[in-house]
Amino acid sequence: MLEPNERKTIEHYIRAAQAGDLDAMNVVGNIYYNGELVARNYRLAFKWYKAAAEAGNIDAMRSLAEMYHSGEGTRKSANKAVEWFMRAADKDDGAALNALGYMYHQGDGVERDLLKAVELYKRAAALGNSESMVNLAYICLKGEGAQPNEQLAFQWYERAAHFNHPEALRNLALMCYNGNGTTQDVRKAYWLMTRAAKLHYDFAMVELAEMYFRGERPNLRRAEIWYRQALKCNNEEIQAAALEALKEMGIEKAPPLE
Repeated sequence: MLEPNERKTIEHYIRAAQAGDLDAMNVVGNIYYNGELVARNYRLAFKWYKAAAEAGNIDAMRSLAEMYHSGEGTRKSANKAVEWFMRAADKDDGAALNALGYMYHQGDGVERDLLKAVELYKRAAALGNSESMVNLAYICLKGEGAQPNEQLAFQWYERAAHFNHPEALRNLALMCYNGNGTTQDVRKAYWLMTRAAKLHYDFAMVELAEMYFRGERPNLRRAEIWYRQALKCNNEEIQAAALEALKEMGIEKAPPLE
């Protein structure tokens, strides 16, 4: 049951949205999409995002595109998703540029075009979108459209790491640990992997534990701590790996998987 102040907050935003306030329309869309203070309702979220997007709200354009892409609250349409990502991208929205780049990268709703994807990723990166930096690093690492370039991949991961992107931190750690794309630096690898693990990135938690258990700077106490943290994540494979490692360490008090 809603508290009086919570009910007043919702009523305030709904009145403002009905009066044509673009930001309020988007907020009401968020309230219904996330189930904040009310029961989640994708159809109503879609309705308010669409109204706000058509009136020019950039955040709503992106949210509307995501709903078309997932089929939440409306019929799934990759073409419509591309259309609305394009509208937001035309207004230099970094997240929309990255999402549109990914659709060109995958050929989702448009013909696959790696050059266009890279162009969009770079525009998003210039606006500070860290996810696009990780996507550019992946392209460099895998050698899509060119020879693999570990040094350039490392540079893109470094840029994303400045924004505390957990996947970038973890991949930088692995590259430093193994000397891929950079001079091997084990100490820096531990530091980077710890940063990623502290952001609750499940792969980083178990990999940091592995580094302390089997790596060049063993510390069984820290290994146990991070394996136990990995047990709390929502990834069953990570949980299983952590539990098996704890048993290998001879720790019988590791809780069983549910």
